[in-house]
Amino acid sequence: MKKEHLDKYEWLVLSKSEAGLFCIYCAIFNHTKTGTGSNNVMPLKCLVSNPLIKFAKLLGKDGYLETHNKNIYHKNSIQDGKAFLNN
Repeated sequence: MKKEHLDKYEWLVLSKSEAGLFCIYCAIFNHTKTGTGSNNVMPLKCLVSNPLIKFAKLLGKDGYLETHNKNIYHKNSIQDGKAFLNN
């Protein structure tokens, strides 16, 4: 993980206490506890309720960061977080 990743993904934060990465918006503002998987609904874990601690698949179009960035629950969480900050 490099500083450039934190700069590119404004929502990405490093938790020293958890020794991993989180999406700050999803960790705080996500109202659902599930996301869509390839076959059905699955619990949200990586970057949301649990830190991302394995960085092997961090980047690329199928990497953790790009995949997370495309999720509807993520986009809704960012919208809610920014509305909260504006109020």
